[in-house]
Amino acid sequence: MPGPRLHVVCVAMCGLAPWLAGCADFPELDAASRARITGDRPAPAIAPIDGIRAEALQVTITDEGVAALQARAAALQARGAGLQGPVGAPETVARLTERAACPAPGPACVASPAATR
Repeated sequence: MPGPRLHVVCVAMCGLAPWLAGCADFPELDAASRARITGDRPAPAIAPIDGIRAEALQVTITDEGVAALQARAAALQARGAGLQGPVGAPETVARLTERAACPAPGPACVASPAATR
């Protein structure tokens, strides 16, 4: 039967294997990513902004638009307010808090019958 030292060595090697593989060089992958980053292809043409700017300047703000935007903001704020507060029932939160405060499971940590559920 192998001794504890062999077990430690095996565990250490299994833990180091992925780390060492991450340091390995892969020339094919390096070349492909370098070609993508350094721009071995022409840069895309930049679209003229004049048409976009003209459309943006034609937009008018109306009272109906303002009211619709304010209604949407109010609905989102109400939805966010509904998400505030406790996630679980108070009994569940209390039980989980008791268990989290316990350093190790066992009879010494069972402070109440709720903690044993």
